[in-house]
Parts: sequence; structure tokens; C-alpha cells
Amino acid sequence: MGRPLRVAMVTGSVSRRAGGLFNSVRGLSLALAEHGIDIRVHSLIDRDTARDLQAWAPLYPDAAPAWGPSALGWRPGLGPALKDADVIHQHGIWQGVGLPVLAAARAGQATMISPRGMLDPWALANAAWKKRLVWLAWERANLTRAACIHALAAAEFDAVREVLPNASIEIIPNGVELGPDPAPRQLPDGRRTCIFLGRIHPKKGLARLIDHWAELPQDTRAAWRLQIVGPDEVGERKSLEARAAGRGLISGDEICFQSPLLGAAKATALAAAHAFILPSYSEGLPMSVLEAWAAGLPVLMTRECNLNEGFSEGAAHEIGDNPRALADGLARADLPRMGDLGRALVTAQFSWTAIAARHAELYRALVERKGARLAAR
Repeated sequence: MGRPLRVAMVTGSVSRRAGGLFNSVRGLSLALAEHGIDIRVHSLIDRDTARDLQAWAPLYPDAAPAWGPSALGWRPGLGPALKDADVIHQHGIWQGVGLPVLAAARAGQATMISPRGMLDPWALANAAWKKRLVWLAWERANLTRAACIHALAAAEFDAVREVLPNASIEIIPNGVELGPDPAPRQLPDGRRTCIFLGRIHPKKGLARLIDHWAELPQDTRAAWRLQIVGPDEVGERKSLEARAAGRGLISGDEICFQSPLLGAAKATALAAAHAFILPSYSEGLPMSVLEAWAAGLPVLMTRECNLNEGFSEGAAHEIGDNPRALADGLARADLPRMGDLGRALVTAQFSWTAIAARHAELYRALVERKGARLAAR
């Protein structure tokens, strides 16, 4: 091929409204561009697109308005923009941006789809009626026609295999930028901070976390505060604040809520915290955990976060339905050591340079097969 490999990234949003995909798709695209791949990013416009486009530099995403219901994300005219791509890589499903991807696959172009956790059982059960309609209308055909389905972890591989038994599935995790070594953390005279950074959404398990926080031993509650930071996508924050207030956790500053943080503000919040928590019911592979480890933070998370390496390497403590597990995690004497192990883990396994190289190799394999499905595995 005389020119660089050309890859079209298709996603529903290139702004902070995409949640973890804002960091994962952007990080992958920028790292692939550094590998010499010609990256074209195609998306829909939302209310935060204009202020977040600069974060993609030197790439400049092609974003256009959606037609019809915003939840379906239909973008007419996207098809012609995809015609000269060697590989089309769709990130996320259940939106109308998948329709031109399906058309391209039917025309013989190589397509690859990353469900990003959206085929997990919990995700399928959420708004199931809408997903059933989209599945019948185009998403089943889109996923079936794809030359490859990209899973972020072994658990997502299993979830995809359950839905698409004949699909070719490749596992490549998300990556993260390491940045400079974190400074030693200061221990405050008052409470230490356990931070949640992510979308405020039912799947994140924040209601359960608040209930468990209220059951912590008094000495643990006196030693820690919970900081919940993120966008209120579906209007859950008000009910969570009422839940925390009803348990006496707001007036004593044990739990505080904060609007989303990006860039330097997010880095500052991670540097000031003493632990990171993600109590999710369902994840693909959460960028927030990788970012916390990169910042040298110990992580408390559920098994559903699909980062079992954190448990095996000593960088994470497992929480779940038992409030005792949360209390034990916050009381651990080795939390600073866990943060060091987390940073070592992302250095060894989750750097964007290494992850982008694996994606580039997979794209080239798809091109060599001219869009034909890879051998199922």
C-alpha cells in the first residue's frame, strides 16, 4: 500500500458526554496517529463537542448533527466519508452511526466493532426494549457482518460470545498515559479522600456504595470522606444526594458531590486523593481505574470492572454486595503500596504505545483479508 493505512473511527460522541469512551477512543486514536496511521474520527455533535475538540489535537474529528431521536444517533451523509477507509472501527453500539458501518461491511469494506461493555448482561437488561428494536433493525446485522469484534477483557469476550457465538473476537485492553511519577501523598489532619470519578449512572453502583458507607465502623467514617465526581447523565444525582442525606452523610461532609473534572483539574483531584473507588455492576474495561493506577492510587472495585490483574498483582481490593469488604479496604495499612503496584501494572501492561501497536497489527490483518472475518476464537 503506497499510502499510510487509513482507519475511520466511528463513535457517538467526541466530548466528555461519552464518559470513558472520551478518553479511551481519543487515547487510542492519538497513539495510532503517532504510529503513522491515518486516523479519521467521525462522530455526532452534542452540547460539549465544541469545548472538547481541542483535546483531540492534532486530530480534528468530523462531527455532525444527529437526525431524529438523539438517543438513536442517526447521522445521514456519514457513508460517503467512510468509503476511502481501509478499516472502519466503530466504538460503542445501539446508535444509528452503526447504519453506515453496516452498509460499508455489505460493500466489502473491513469493519471492526468495539461494544465497550454494551453487550454485557447488565447493559443488555438496561433499556432492553430500545436495544431490542435496534438489534432487530440493524445492530445484529452490523455485529454479524463485522470482520472482527474487539473485546476489552476476558469477561467481555465471554459476554460477546454468548450473544454472537460465531464471531471472531480479539481481546485488547484499554491503555492510559502514565505521565510523571506522582508526588508523595500528604496525609491530612482530617479525613482522607476516597474518590469516584465517572458517570453518575445506575450501573456504577453508587446507591449501593452510599448504603455501605453508612454502615462503616465509626472510626473508619471519621477517617474518610467519599468524593463523587462526574456528569449526571440520567438525573440520578438528586436521588443519590437525598439517599446520602437520609443517612446523615451530607451534613457531616462524609460524602460530597462535584461536577465533572477534566484535564489538569482531574489530575489535581487524583493527586489529592488517597484511594479510588469504582463499585460498578457492569464495565467493559474502565479507563478511570487505569487513570487512578497511573496516578499511583490504590483502587477499591468490584469484580465486574474486568480488571482482575489488579487483584492478582495487589493493586486493588475487591468490594461488592458485602459492606464489610468496603470497610476492610479502607482500613488496609498497605494502601500506598497498592498504589505503587497499580502504577507498575499500567506501565507493564496498559501503556497506549503498546496497545496501539496491537491494534495496528490487527487492522493490517483485516486489510490483508480484504474485510473477510478472521478465524473465530
